[in-house]
Amino acid sequence: MSENLNQDTPAENLTLTTPKTDKTETFEDISKDVYVLDNLVPDWLHKQAKETTLNHPLKFGHRGLGPYQGYQFWSKQWGYANNTDPKDAPWELWAIWLVLNENRKLIAPTVGNLQLNQIQINLTTKKHSGGLHVDIQEDAPAYTMVYFLQGDTGMEFWSNNPEHLNPKLAKLSHGVTKGTVTEAEYDAELQRTKEMANKDGGLRTKDLTWYEDDFKNHPGEMSSYKCHSVPWKEGRMVIFPSKYIHQGLPPKEVSPRVTIGYIFSGEATPFAKERRIIHSIFNQDNIDNWGVTNEQK
Repeated sequence: MSENLNQDTPAENLTLTTPKTDKTETFEDISKDVYVLDNLVPDWLHKQAKETTLNHPLKFGHRGLGPYQGYQFWSKQWGYANNTDPKDAPWELWAIWLVLNENRKLIAPTVGNLQLNQIQINLTTKKHSGGLHVDIQEDAPAYTMVYFLQGDTGMEFWSNNPEHLNPKLAKLSHGVTKGTVTEAEYDAELQRTKEMANKDGGLRTKDLTWYEDDFKNHPGEMSSYKCHSVPWKEGRMVIFPSKYIHQGLPPKEVSPRVTIGYIFSGEATPFAKERRIIHSIFNQDNIDNWGVTNEQK
């Protein structure tokens, strides 16, 4: 069953990206577009995917898009971004995608035919975990599904980069990596930042892309920093627009933390695929933009 989980803050505390900055505007809610699907993947497939992934050779050094690019962890990617086919991934990972595709109407009844653009294994530890990032640079209508394979910590979504609100976070995070700062010190500072972010019920939007938005553009405006979280559950699918700022949290007791990331979009024609044109997953968007639904393509 699909649900929207908002563990930390009221629904009105997250915004969609628009070019406006008038805080008196009525802003849309970002958390309503974060969907959670549980108990879809059969146990035997989940166990097989875990065994295969934990024994699959990975590369160290993957970086996200955005100001946290210095954060590195272990990863392996299949997809258009590196001129490979997602079907080249281990069959268990492809099968998990087929489960989501078969149940796509659980996201919303208006979801049409889908195409998978990328599969990525993400393996992190307490000292090597990814920071806040987005999965696409352009404002494209792609969606991401993160599959929780092994771990004990969930995900966070932010309406802005918390390091802009509290620059001390960046220094502490690097200190954790170097061993000069404890995780407890970083967690305490992050909690203080969340409290700062939630003091003001007012909202504002971001300029163009979130990683271009900083104090230079909006000095001292703390009300844009809102946090939304999804807790860990093994076998959970977390689905959201790829342009949303997010991060997987460092593991606590179960390490390494392993997730599988899938980037997908509406099914496109061969002409559109060749030109990397991303279609919406929703039928009405494609009717408005292309005059045809995904099912008719």
